[in-house]
Amino acid sequence: MEHRKKIQHVCATSRYALPVTLIYSVLMLLPAIGINIANQVLAFLLITVATFLMVELNNRNALIRIYSRMVSCSFLVLMMMSRFLLGDYRNGIVAVGIIVAYLILFKAYQDKQSMGLMFYASVIIGFTSFAWIQVLVFMPVIWIFSIFNLQCMSVRSWIASILGVTLPYWLVIGGSYLNGTTTVVIARCLAQLHTAHGMVITGLDIHKLVSLTWIAILALTGTIHFLRHSYNDSIHVRMLFEIFIFTGMCTLVMILFSPEYFEPLLTVLIINVSPLISHYMTLTNTKITNISFYFIVAITIFITIFNTWTL
Repeated sequence: MEHRKKIQHVCATSRYALPVTLIYSVLMLLPAIGINIANQVLAFLLITVATFLMVELNNRNALIRIYSRMVSCSFLVLMMMSRFLLGDYRNGIVAVGIIVAYLILFKAYQDKQSMGLMFYASVIIGFTSFAWIQVLVFMPVIWIFSIFNLQCMSVRSWIASILGVTLPYWLVIGGSYLNGTTTVVIARCLAQLHTAHGMVITGLDIHKLVSLTWIAILALTGTIHFLRHSYNDSIHVRMLFEIFIFTGMCTLVMILFSPEYFEPLLTVLIINVSPLISHYMTLTNTKITNISFYFIVAITIFITIFNTWTL
């Protein structure tokens, strides 16, 4: 069993984990050559950028209390497992936007004078909404965890967030007014808000259902582990992980009620699940958790192959 423990520890703390994961991801991309390759390559490049932003998110906030690249590796592996996400580059934009917003917001921890940070994070969400306008639904989620977890919300910072998230639209409307196309721009925005698809969760194909089920299981595993062992982490880290748990739960509910937006919502879910499952895989060393480490890796690779070669 010591051999098993050693392999898990090496995988979780190796400096080569991220480069190896990147090579693995490129190999998983190869079967897509010739199938809308430009779109998929652009999506992959955006996801790669998001992966390195996850590295920065971990480094700045010490999400894992020992050296580890598991947060970024888990994010990249889960994105590649959900192979269908590469079919639309906008999912990559959503990933980059959400992570950048997290990077900015987390700097506002316990800072009641964080109007500037709230404004900049909201501007990022506003620009991200040009790719997927329904991301604006997450603004109330941001306000809630800013009050209870980041403890940085005030009336002025709330107003700053409103101004920030609407600023991109004022810029677009101003530009369209000069060009005489204001009506067209507003009509396009309203068209994106239309949600009359009537899809139910059971209407998703097998690839999406399998991926969602497995990610939900990983989320539950990581959440239970963190809640049981959170006393080992600082209060700051606990607050951030509670954000991941809360946002992940909200995202799952949104998927159940709005499966027509499954892909961008799953992207947001993966961002929040990655730190949770990484915390579990990096900071556990019992006999059961070592076996589960191999099980998680094997199932994830199997689903990746299933989604890659049968889509």
